[in-house]
Amino acid sequence: LEANQRILWEYLPQHDSSLSLIPPLAHDVMESVTIVGDYTIHGTLGEGQYAAVYACSRNASKLNDITALVRVHSEISALSDPALRHPSLLSVKHVIHTSKFIYLVTERGGKDLFDFFAVADAAYSAHAKALLQAMLTEDAENRPTIYDVAEHPWFDGHRRRHSARHKDRLVKAASSKGDMAAAVHSPTRPTSAEHVSVTLPSIKGPDKPHHYPR
Repeated sequence: LEANQRILWEYLPQHDSSLSLIPPLAHDVMESVTIVGDYTIHGTLGEGQYAAVYACSRNASKLNDITALVRVHSEISALSDPALRHPSLLSVKHVIHTSKFIYLVTERGGKDLFDFFAVADAAYSAHAKALLQAMLTEDAENRPTIYDVAEHPWFDGHRRRHSARHKDRLVKAASSKGDMAAAVHSPTRPTSAEHVSVTLPSIKGPDKPHHYPR
């Protein structure tokens, strides 16, 4: 196991171009429970399947598991991408590669997603919650149709911003709904003696039934 770990940490990043963003192994970096290089660790912020996040004196440092080398490289690539620079997104400030771990030093963010849900009732409005619950109803008889969904109060804000476009959609939906109802309730034409007569419901309805040979 130790030999495999040595290959994983020391050999692959230097000989596999797909892992080029992982720096060479640093042998002169001080590493302990409370210190990693120039950073002092003050406590654990959280832990996941592949990483643990620690609070440092200046930044946040991410400690990654040995089995996640490719995942670490992908994360470095994403956090270093200039196209993804945004005040709400973390970016890599420093990468430290030691004999034990790979450390990703980033700015320390604010609340995580779980903290947000802990103080908020929901991340969406009551109208949206009610609509989703109705759409997920198992009983088809009580489940709203596409027309009911289009007329739900949750769409009011969108209608106000795009009133002309939504009005046109609602008119078309109501028209189609009426045509379909009329087609379903229209009497079926009688069958002939020589051919099988089939009436196919459609939006406008055919003038004559479609005949198919026996």
